[in-house]
Amino acid sequence: MEQITIGLPKGALKQHDTCKGCTLAKYTKVNFHDWDTKAHAVLERIHFDVYGHFSTTSTSRHKYFVTLIDYFSRKCWIFFIQKKDETLSMFLEFKALVDKEVGKKVKVVRTDNGGEYVSNELKKRIQKKEYDES
Repeated sequence: MEQITIGLPKGALKQHDTCKGCTLAKYTKVNFHDWDTKAHAVLERIHFDVYGHFSTTSTSRHKYFVTLIDYFSRKCWIFFIQKKDETLSMFLEFKALVDKEVGKKVKVVRTDNGGEYVSNELKKRIQKKEYDES
């Protein structure tokens, strides 16, 4: 090292203390349990996410899109929306579509807990317990 560097003091370089950030960076995260991510039937678990606000709109003025992925079959549905507040109505359309098409009901929906999933309309439906019938 001394032969290829200029200006470093001669002798061995020792690190006396490790910074807290370096120590924390070396910790590992606990993996998800297999039972938490596996589905045993179609529509048992659906992953739901909203992407966007894109600066360039589509030809029909959509700035967002929603993906719904079935954990079991890995089938993916993509819906385009103009505003985030359309997310609930789009999900209800999706739910009606797959309930009729497959003949089963969606059991679990997983999201990233974004604000687009919690709207005043959804809160009202939950309070009135209308979410299951829609």
